[in-house]
Amino acid sequence: MPITADTAHALCDITSAFYRAHAASFSSTRQAPWAGWARVLECALPDGGARPRTLRVFDLACGNLRFGRFAAERFPEAAVDLFAVDNCDELACGEGAARLDPQRADARLRPSDAEAARARGGSLRVSYQSLDVAAALFEEGRLSRMLDAPACDLCVSFGFMHHLPLPAQRAEALSALVDRARPGGTVAVSFWRFLSDPGLVAKARESTARACAELGLPKLDAGDCVLGWQGEPGAWRYCHSFSEEEVDALAAGVAQRAEAVARFSADGRNGALNEYLVLRAR
Repeated sequence: MPITADTAHALCDITSAFYRAHAASFSSTRQAPWAGWARVLECALPDGGARPRTLRVFDLACGNLRFGRFAAERFPEAAVDLFAVDNCDELACGEGAARLDPQRADARLRPSDAEAARARGGSLRVSYQSLDVAAALFEEGRLSRMLDAPACDLCVSFGFMHHLPLPAQRAEALSALVDRARPGGTVAVSFWRFLSDPGLVAKARESTARACAELGLPKLDAGDCVLGWQGEPGAWRYCHSFSEEEVDALAAGVAQRAEAVARFSADGRNGALNEYLVLRAR
């Protein structure tokens, strides 16, 4: 059945609690870049493929900052300013990330980590905003008003859309990303499609049934699941598996402000676990 607002709030709270409790183990499995990211960066290059000397990146629900590190390594000649937002300081500021100080309003890479970034090839400067993005997305326009970032060349959100239970939240998140892009800038979002993998379907269904019984949740729609983590008791997170039609609708919702320039599948063992939507802001 469609998720109600009350259930959506509960699912967002469950997911946030999961990341706070399991930040270290989750981050340890999220160190390598996704295959689709290289193509996203190719799409972000201006006509002619000129490599940027400076690059402003906005990362909504940044996790452990690995996309920012990847961008700095792929463009070693560029000064990369990363404006990162998340509500899990344990991920963004932990040992598996770039070791930021969350107490600072404008968190920067510590000197040792900035030197390491340069040694890998690339200059990375991070401004981190601690913000409960999912909660802000329950009110239209609220997230854009709360974000503390300038207009950016590249605005991304990877591995986050599937944690938003309501279609209106997903539409609002994509709209906020377009808001943060400069005219001609690139917006890129990934949509997890784990139920398109036959090997994951039975596991997801079984996990969801157990989680709903344990947490007192109502029966969820076919695309909505609650997944476990490494067999840990009580380690649950809400995840939605997207259909082509849902991605179509999200792209159409911002079509007046951003033109679709690429759409492709990548990642996972089958090379198709994520669907990427790449837009050019008007």
